[in-house]
This record gives sequence, structure tokens and C-alpha cells, in this order.
Amino acid sequence: MGSRVIHAKHTQNRQNPYAPVIDRAILLLFACVMAWYYYGGGAVRLIIFTALAALAADVVASLVLKAVYKPDNMPFDLVSSALAGVITALVMPASIAPYLPAIVIFVCVILVRAIYPILTKKPTIYRADGLSAALLAIAVLTVVFSGAAFDYPVPDAAAGAASPAVTDSVLKILQNSDAAAALRLGYVDLLTGNTAGPMGSTCLLLMLTALLYRLLRRPAEAVLPLAYTLTVGIFALFVRRAGLSAGGSLLFELSGGCGLFLMIFVLSEARYQPKNPVLAGLCGVIAGLLTMLLRYVPILEDSACLAALAVNVFSEILNRSALLKKPKKGAAGRRKWITPEEQERYIDDIASERGEGGR
Repeated sequence: MGSRVIHAKHTQNRQNPYAPVIDRAILLLFACVMAWYYYGGGAVRLIIFTALAALAADVVASLVLKAVYKPDNMPFDLVSSALAGVITALVMPASIAPYLPAIVIFVCVILVRAIYPILTKKPTIYRADGLSAALLAIAVLTVVFSGAAFDYPVPDAAAGAASPAVTDSVLKILQNSDAAAALRLGYVDLLTGNTAGPMGSTCLLLMLTALLYRLLRRPAEAVLPLAYTLTVGIFALFVRRAGLSAGGSLLFELSGGCGLFLMIFVLSEARYQPKNPVLAGLCGVIAGLLTMLLRYVPILEDSACLAALAVNVFSEILNRSALLKKPKKGAAGRRKWITPEEQERYIDDIASERGEGGR
């Protein structure tokens, strides 16, 4: 009976390989609506422009791969690349020049989806790497173009939003230990996202709702962001800034920057976290600790993308490790490690079980 249930579950997952992508797109749509509500048509134009640039880069990358490897089918990954463009735009300030994130995401998609597979001689690695391109693009924008990436405007009253009580972003208030500004910024503004910051990731209520949605829909994929949230929350309760109370510190740290947004919309995907739930939770804890430690070393106003990149690399190392699968026994009864090809098949099997589809 149990085997029948498992077989039916696997069959259902294989028949719906785009279900996780659809879930992510629905949640991102709400984030786009919030960006439009707070910043008007300029935010929408930025999102569309960046998404179109990512789509164009995907086409170029696919043509390059086709020219080099001559596959039977064109390896387009338009949906993943479009979502990468949307995610990149949503963590930028609404006032940034649209061409800047568009150019960066264009280059990053080509690097991740074409150049890297060619250099590593792994043509199949292109599959669903659009979100990795988003992480890379956000890191480039925040490190190289930090002046533009952290020039956060306040929500636009002309777009229908109420003007917040302070003009600094949440993380800026914490870094400056500005107790007066922290007191003027109400909890309602923090929960609803009516603060200066990344145009699509400041609404804490939306982020927590998205986390709950993923927990209910795909519990395995919610392990990493949930561990991140708990780690940041515990850290905020014991290490407070700007003279905040325990509850205020919790709200400020969780709503500040794009850390929670990246964990929910990028690193929560099955391909970007370890298949072992314990290791996935460990990655979430590491991401939370890195995020908080980098906030106390204010090289950048928001270094969450660097923490996300580091955890993404660490997760990939764990996924490729032979320790994720018990070693086979050789003809003489000795144990031997699985080959890289077997590792690839193993990872594909796990991805299929989670509704991601195979290579």
C-alpha cells in the first residue's frame, strides 16, 4: 500500500514540473503589486525592463549553447530567467536607472547559463540556473554600484501610499543606532512595508505570508528560510540595536533589507538547498548568522545577498558530495564512492520527487 502511495506521489510530481515555479510566480506577483502601490508606475517599468533583459539574455545563452553542443532541442529556460529579472528588480530602489539592473542581469544570465557551462564542460548545468544569475546580479549591483543600489526613496504619496515618518531605511536606522528615528517609525509601517528600502521586499506581512504558504505547500522547501527566520529572530532578541525593545528589534531586523526575501524566493527552491532537511536547516542557520554578522560590520548597508551567495555555494557543495548517498559495495565487498554521473542522477531523482522535473 505504501509503495502505491509513493508511486502515485512521484507520478503526480512528474506530471507537474512547473508547479513550484507557478507558486513562486504567484507570490512574486503580490510583491510586484506592493511595489506598484508604494512607488507607482516607475516600479512597474523597472520590473518589466529588467525581466525583458533577462529573457533576451536567456535567448542569447541558449543560442550559444546550441551552437557549441548542438543539442536536439533548444535549451530555453525563459520562465526561470524572467523570474530572475523580476527578483533582481524587486530588491532594488524604485529610483534606480532601469538600464543599470537590466545590463547587469543580462550579463549575469549569460555568464551563468552559457559561459559557466561551457568552461566547466557541463552543458546540462544550464537547467534552471536563472535564479543563481539573480543572486549574482544582486551581489554585483550592491557591491559595484552600491551608491545607486542603496539610494532608497520613501514610498511615493502620489502613488497612493502614506508618507512614512522617517526617510532612512530600516537598516540605516539600525546601523546609525538612531533611537529617535526608530521610535518614530511605527510597527504598522514595518509590517506593511511603508518604509524606505528595496521596493518589493519591505512588507514583512507579505514575506511571512509567503513563508507560511511555502511551508504549507512544500514543507521541504521551507526548511531553509524558516531556519533563517528563526536564527535572525533569536539573534535580534538577544542583540538589540537603537535602544529597541525585544519585539521592536525582532520586527526591525526581519523587515530590514532583502535577506528574508532572497531566502523565500531563491534559496527555498529545491535545487538551491541541500536535499537533506537537516543540512537545509543548517544552511538556513548559517545564512541567518552571516546576515546578522555582516550587519554589525557595515561594509554595505545590506549584505544579505553575499550571505545568500555563500550559502548557495555551500549548498551546491553538499549536493554534489558523495556523502549524500550511501556508498555502493564493489564486487569484492568493499565500499566505493558513487561517480559524478550517479550523483547527477540522484539529484535529478530528488528534484523530481519535489516536483522540479528532471534534466
